[in-house]
Amino acid sequence: MQIMSYELLNQNLGSVIDQIARERDIIHVTRHGHESVVIISESDFDAMQTTIHLLSNSTNAARLSESFKQAKDGDFVDVEWDEDK
Repeated sequence: MQIMSYELLNQNLGSVIDQIARERDIIHVTRHGHESVVIISESDFDAMQTTIHLLSNSTNAARLSESFKQAKDGDFVDVEWDEDK
């Protein structure tokens, strides 16, 4: 994550946005006398929203937690996926 002033962001907006999209970078923008903001790519935002949605339900959260534990423990089956079917 990079920290950048509002003034510097304003001077370099196009290149900063390109960097965020290309590198999935996160920019923390400071503003004198105002709350700071964070800029992320749309794909990162969508992923965060999906994660929040999935974890907001305790049943989903428990299933995901168990799945992560199983994967970590090597308790899974490899499956070949055929997208044509």
